[in-house]
Amino acid sequence: MAYTALNKDDEAVLSYQKVIKADPSHAGAYYNMGIVFKRNGRIKEAIEKYKKAIFLNPAYVQAHNNLGVIYKNEGDYEKAIELFTRVVELKPDHHNAHLQHLLTY
Repeated sequence: MAYTALNKDDEAVLSYQKVIKADPSHAGAYYNMGIVFKRNGRIKEAIEKYKKAIFLNPAYVQAHNNLGVIYKNEGDYEKAIELFTRVVELKPDHHNAHLQHLLTY
């Protein structure tokens, strides 16, 4: 995570890949790779990583929210609303999801 915070994205991805190799069920590593990929405009890869994090941990609020933001930005409002709704179901006080949900209308 330190590499991600320092914008050392290549090093971050390599680090997350090592974590996944050691523990393929580590949803956080997939989520963090999604952050790096999104930041670098690699949207398809970010979507893939967020989906994998959600598959491994269906209650991963941040992954649902970040994936919803991508879909909203890509104009896929139906998927975005579905994801923001899920975030609110999982964490009713998640204000960002409420706001994003409203902005998709």
